Amino acid sequence: MDKFHKALEYALANEGGYSNDPLDHGGATMYGITQKTLDSFRLLGVGSAFPLDVKYLTKDQAGIIYKAKYWFFEPIKDERTAIKLFDMAVNLGPTKAIKLAQVSANAVLPSLALEVDGKLGPATIAGINSIPPSMFLEDLVEELKNFYVSLNQPRFLLGWLKRAARLPSE
Repeated sequence: MDKFHKALEYALANEGGYSNDPLDHGGATMYGITQKTLDSFRLLGVGSAFPLDVKYLTKDQAGIIYKAKYWFFEPIKDERTAIKLFDMAVNLGPTKAIKLAQVSANAVLPSLALEVDGKLGPATIAGINSIPPSMFLEDLVEELKNFYVSLNQPRFLLGWLKRAARLPSE
């Protein structure tokens, strides 16, 4: 199985199926895909055959959306790191996930001095790839936990902290 499909399985296990919790700012979701994301994907024409209502999205369709809009992590050499970053992008959005990765990379190896801009450019990729994966992932988990705590949403915090601590298997 390729890196993307491993990452997809990992993220889908975290996301689950349909949800429409009124306290969740994302609104209705299926496999972590929001109605807004589905609508924007359909507008591109690529997903015009996808359902109008996110409730009827299939896993295969979710995978197509995730590969097109969230999978930027193929250049990350360590598979576990790429999978964790993808899962974060699914949960937080790609920009926030990449910013947290840049903060972590700078914390572990300050000489990198990466710009925290949320863009997975050559410097960020090289920086992440230059750090021992276990060191990077350890800091990344702590950054992610701190971010979740800062959201001040106690109803979701325990689940988020468990997700933050969970790492892909080796």
